[in-house]
Amino acid sequence: MFNNEQISVKKFAAQLKSLRLARKLTLRELESQTEISNSFLSQIESGKRGIPGFRILEKLAKVYGPSIWDMFKGSEVNPTDRPNFQETDPDLQYIVQGYKRLSPEDKRMFKEWLEFRLKNNSQKEN
Repeated sequence: MFNNEQISVKKFAAQLKSLRLARKLTLRELESQTEISNSFLSQIESGKRGIPGFRILEKLAKVYGPSIWDMFKGSEVNPTDRPNFQETDPDLQYIVQGYKRLSPEDKRMFKEWLEFRLKNNSQKEN
């Protein structure tokens, strides 16, 4: 039987694989873009490695396009609750700690605001 953590890891792994397949990338192509070995990527996507650390997630997010947080959608995993989640940027640490203390409604509003800002930023870059 699977416990809740194993189920969450499987859902997260499936989410990562679906992101890769949606972009029509092979594991070898992803390896060349992220400098993460294709065997390690395969183990992550199959749920055998668990949820990777921040640095790996950051590399994947740069290729997949969504933010690191978007990779967790639908997986029932909160990356900031993981004991090995580490972020060295003090501003991000502040944001993450503040986000944890928000009410569900405030979290929803914060996400909407952030999406608006990100969309606005990407339009300025183009």
